Amino acid sequence: MIRIDVSRDNLRDLIENHKAGWIADAQSKTDDLEGDPTLEVKSIWSPIKQVFTDIQYSKCVFCEKKMEDQPIEQDVEHFRPKNNVRRWIVSTTLANDEGVVISQPNSGSEPGYRLLAYNYLNYAAACKTCNSTRKRDHFPIAASPRKSGSKNPATMKSEKAFLIYPISDLDDDPEDLIEFHGLSPQAKKKSGFGRQRALVTIEFFQLDDERTFLYSRRAQLIYFLFNALQMADNGNAQQQADGQKMVDHFTSAESEHTNCLRSFARLYSSDFPAAQSIAQNSLSLWATGSP
Repeated sequence: MIRIDVSRDNLRDLIENHKAGWIADAQSKTDDLEGDPTLEVKSIWSPIKQVFTDIQYSKCVFCEKKMEDQPIEQDVEHFRPKNNVRRWIVSTTLANDEGVVISQPNSGSEPGYRLLAYNYLNYAAACKTCNSTRKRDHFPIAASPRKSGSKNPATMKSEKAFLIYPISDLDDDPEDLIEFHGLSPQAKKKSGFGRQRALVTIEFFQLDDERTFLYSRRAQLIYFLFNALQMADNGNAQQQADGQKMVDHFTSAESEHTNCLRSFARLYSSDFPAAQSIAQNSLSLWATGSP
């Protein structure tokens, strides 16, 4: 996960340019929801899905895999669920070893964030696995009470959300909280709530080896990046230039698994033997399906 580097105002302009009148329509519908608690939330977000797909370079906002340019492959994700919020069961490891405690009822669900249903700062483009299989109607927070009546995501930090919203500067930069050692994501901080957020996000979306496709694709890209770094360091003039172009691409926001590849590039610079070992293991995993 990386930050999607777009300002809030610029995102608003992109939406308006893509679908004129959408912002006003969203505000009107939010006012209607606020005035009538029984009113049903109806979809108006599909027409602006392309805006989020574009600013995310067609990557899932959470797992960073490339999404096919077909509606069935991607969703407009409501970061804070619009209807109900269901319980999320904390693993024993997170609870006992990391002290993660979620504020939620002992059973059942809580009211969702109806008044954020049409707020574009509550949207992202996500793959089916992250959205429909993993996230669904969960949204774990540490603080109480849940601010389910809020209309402005920028004023909701007091909820202490465990999940990270990476679009604009609304939330922490994901790369300040999550980094990779080889193929595996890990918390960057040694303690505190930032560490807990990283670990919950990793477990919540199964960003580690539970999703073998992600692991295999990272392995492939790490091996490609390692060879590009070698070419940039050791080739002739043309090879060095070509290698650097590849390095720049792999570590750019456009690439799949950017956080993983940026972490590997840093390791290559600081500990070449460790990076070389990871690259060799990555080749084995990619080529044979086992480390």
